[in-house]
Amino acid sequence: MNVLEKYVETSRGKIWYLEMGSGKKTLLYLHGWMGTPERAITISHNLEKNGFKVIAPYLPGHGDSFKLVDGFTFNDLVSSMEEFFEELELSNIFAIGHSVGGAVIYELANTEAGYIKKAVIIDGYNNFRHVGAFKVALLVVKELFRKELFKTFFHLYTKPLAKKATASAVMKCDALIKTLCPSPFNPRNDQNIFLFIWGVNDELTPESEWLKATGISKDRVVNFPGGHCWCVIHLGKTWPTIEKFLYASS
Repeated sequence: MNVLEKYVETSRGKIWYLEMGSGKKTLLYLHGWMGTPERAITISHNLEKNGFKVIAPYLPGHGDSFKLVDGFTFNDLVSSMEEFFEELELSNIFAIGHSVGGAVIYELANTEAGYIKKAVIIDGYNNFRHVGAFKVALLVVKELFRKELFKTFFHLYTKPLAKKATASAVMKCDALIKTLCPSPFNPRNDQNIFLFIWGVNDELTPESEWLKATGISKDRVVNFPGGHCWCVIHLGKTWPTIEKFLYASS
């Protein structure tokens, strides 16, 4: 399958994305903090066989998408992705989001624009304030076993400071993460468009915190073993559950 790299111009800069397949239906995969859209490649073949085109953006601050600046907030992140949807004329689509990507998808599904038809939220993130940037980085790297992600974390967010003083760099990361924490979510009446996949040992956003923040019913959640990144790392094990939800009356 061909994987095309494209970009969209937004008011804050370019958002790059991967595009796979040519189906009439669209599925958008939105990775999490320090993640990569390349994970969508592993499921794209199956999706294409079922009539889907897959779009997987690099979140701002990742890959070649525009870099984050001081004061950039979660609402800025959501509005940037809204621009992405508008530029590509995406509406009534299917979406999968992990961690911060899941939080963004949840918010986009709560707008009146009709962006999302069905959404799978995998270990959506709600509040990193109590964790801190350094611990977030270490937890994610520990689970992904990809040291280059830790390097990328500092390259994208704090490279100028990291060259001079790692302590200052970590403080800057902490400040940025706090601005990227979502405001209280708006409860959604139609919960049937959502499926929530959650690791029972999620260290960053426990399922109970997410349910409390969103008002989502427990029966919309399917649990798997492992922590915050397990369900994405082991997509082969979680995919049958996701696939059943996406393809049902799609």
